[in-house]
Amino acid sequence: MKLSGLYVPEAQFVPAQETDAEKIGILRQKAWAATYRGIYPDEMIDQFDFQWHREKDLLRLRNPEYRNWFIAVGGEMLGYLTLRHGEPLLLQSLYLLPRAQKQGLGRQAFAFICKYCSEIGISVFRCHCQPDNQNAIGFYEKMGGVIVDRDEGNEEHWQDSVIFEFTILKESGESMTNMIRCAEAADYDSVEAIMKEVHQLHVDWRPDIYKPADIVYSREYFEHLVAEKRLLVAELDGIVVGLLSFVYRHIASDKQLTRDVIFVDDLAVKAEYRGRGIGTQLLDCVKEKVYAEHLDGLELQVNARNTSARKMYEKFGFTEKSINLELR
Repeated sequence: MKLSGLYVPEAQFVPAQETDAEKIGILRQKAWAATYRGIYPDEMIDQFDFQWHREKDLLRLRNPEYRNWFIAVGGEMLGYLTLRHGEPLLLQSLYLLPRAQKQGLGRQAFAFICKYCSEIGISVFRCHCQPDNQNAIGFYEKMGGVIVDRDEGNEEHWQDSVIFEFTILKESGESMTNMIRCAEAADYDSVEAIMKEVHQLHVDWRPDIYKPADIVYSREYFEHLVAEKRLLVAELDGIVVGLLSFVYRHIASDKQLTRDVIFVDDLAVKAEYRGRGIGTQLLDCVKEKVYAEHLDGLELQVNARNTSARKMYEKFGFTEKSINLELR
């Protein structure tokens, strides 16, 4: 199954059985080899003790304090996660095979964890992360994790850890879990409603340029974006609350270096859901696509009056490339 450059369909979380201990060990060894080289001692990776890990996993699978799931796409096991019940709930493990990383599966795993916690009445969970694992630290921060403790200075540095705490957002007493996915045909009304809302902002800002529109995204244009998988939506508890559309641009001329970039055409979030990091998560997904396809960059334009969006883009890491001026 080829994943690179594609938005992965919704992951399945398959409960692991006692007979799966060996499969978990194989996934762990492959994930360690890619993730912990240079962090863990080489012999821990090169001389991975499958038998020892199998016995440890078998104990966890038999222990009611642990919950273990495979992360699968299309029936193929691409990773696993383990939760340990206690005070607080602990995300014991979250591993993905190298080729399944930067595809949105980690976010889906967190949505699954949040839903699980909501169902059993838990609002906070934690996880440990090796401080040299910068990719994991960046991911946990994007997922809303806050470092609440550190265990550093151990005789063996690889045993050091930072402890992240995650609080599940609640509104009206209900857990809110979100997922970024490719838009589907059934999303048209939701997408069009969001685009009308954002278009009206532009009308309010610059009535000398923009005018009210009955239709912002025609159904034909929407279906074209869906067919080419160039429209992402943010879904919050089953409701589409944000979107991002993009286009590939090939830049070539006698005066410029040849570049291939992704240009963000539209990024919009429903008013009542702004300020929750949804726009950032949408940008994260398309940025991962840039990396996965080895493109040269990610670009966008922002209305000069849209100060909140500009602040978000700057915080995300965007810098000014050019400035449009006008004389009226």
